[in-house]
Amino acid sequence: MSQHEERRLKRHGVAFGLVVGGVIGVLGVLLVGSVFSSTAIAAAGRHGFGLLHGRHGRELIPEHVDFAAEYVLRRLNASEEQQARVKAILQDSVSGLKGLREEHLANREILFDALSGATVDADRIEASRKAQMALVEEASKRIATTIVEVARTLTPSQRAELVSHIRRADR
Repeated sequence: MSQHEERRLKRHGVAFGLVVGGVIGVLGVLLVGSVFSSTAIAAAGRHGFGLLHGRHGRELIPEHVDFAAEYVLRRLNASEEQQARVKAILQDSVSGLKGLREEHLANREILFDALSGATVDADRIEASRKAQMALVEEASKRIATTIVEVARTLTPSQRAELVSHIRRADR
């Protein structure tokens, strides 16, 4: 193999790894971020994040997930059946998190009510904190379950290639 081909493959490997990392990152952002999106946006400032920001950004999440999954799966030479299965798993995971976001927003209102009264209600604040941590735990479990389901859809050689690309991108 020529040096040019090696450099080209390395570039594609890094790009592929970055996209794979991006898919995992998107999952993480979608899953965990959907729980805390309003808080995170508030912490970053009104226009802090840009990507997938606001109502329109959330509406586009399913399309972003499909695009990233398709990009990665093509490079793994995944069959049409595998691609369809992985996309279904990812979309199911994304839609399952919408309920977590609603719970998060309800918990925030409890926190705001506890803070805005004549006295600070420490018990309600603690209850809100515990509820938020339970949501993070649930989101984390969903991420792990999604990763396992996607991995089971791929062949051992596809998983090995996927890991190889991720490792190269991490360098």
